[in-house]
Amino acid sequence: MKCWHCEAQNLRHSSICWACGIQLQRQSRRATSFQPEAMRHYTTATVAMRGHRAWLDGVVLLSTILFGLLLGYFVADVLPNREGAVGTASPMERLNAALTDTPFSFLVPSARSMPIRPIGEAQSVNSLVTQVAQVRRAKSEAGREAPANAQFLTATVVIDNQSARPLAYNLNDFKVRDSRGRSITPQAINSAGWLSSGRVAPGQNVQGAVTFAVPESDTGLHVTFAPAGLGAQLRWDASGQ
Repeated sequence: MKCWHCEAQNLRHSSICWACGIQLQRQSRRATSFQPEAMRHYTTATVAMRGHRAWLDGVVLLSTILFGLLLGYFVADVLPNREGAVGTASPMERLNAALTDTPFSFLVPSARSMPIRPIGEAQSVNSLVTQVAQVRRAKSEAGREAPANAQFLTATVVIDNQSARPLAYNLNDFKVRDSRGRSITPQAINSAGWLSSGRVAPGQNVQGAVTFAVPESDTGLHVTFAPAGLGAQLRWDASGQ
C-alpha cells in the first residue's frame, strides 16, 4: 500500500506509514443513504394529530351552524327593519323579545307582574302609559274564522310613551292567560289597524288591535303586555267581556 502523503511503500494491512508515521486510511464522511419509501409514512400532520379530539370537531361544527343561522336571521329579518325607521325595533330589543318565548328565556330577566286591572283602565310603569281600551269577542275577525270550540278575542290597545327613551315592542309581548294558566299567543294579522312589532318614540303613542283565538267557553281570561324594555308585566281582567 502506497502512502498517500510521502508515497512510501507499506504492507497491505498497515495502518501507519513506516516512513512518515501518518495514518494511511483517511476518514471519509459516509453519505447517509436516502430512502424515499421511509418518508411515505411520516408527515408534519402526524404530530398535530396526536392531540386531536373528536369532540372538538363537533364543537366547531355546531358553532359554525349557529353562526350561520344567526347571520341568516340578521340579513333576512333585521336588516330590512333598520333601527332608524319609525315603528321598528333594534336588533338587540327584537332578540330579547324573541328569547322570551323560547327555551332560552332564562337569558332574559323575568318581568314583575303588576296587579290585574279592569278593561279600560290605563297602567303606568316607567312613564309608559298602556291601556287595553276595550275587548270584543267574535267568531270571525279580519276575514278569518275561529277554530272549532274557539272564538276570537280582540283587544284594542293604546301605548303612550311619556318617557325619555324609545320603547320597542313585539307582537308576542301580548298574551292572553286562560283560567287554567295557559298562555295564548296573538294572531298575526297584517292589516291596517292591527298591531305587530314596532317602536314608540318618546312623546308619541300607538293604537291598534291584537287578536287571540281563545276557548269559547272560558270566561276567566286576562290580557297581558310585557315588552322586554319595560321590565314589568301589565295585566287586564277580560273575564267579564
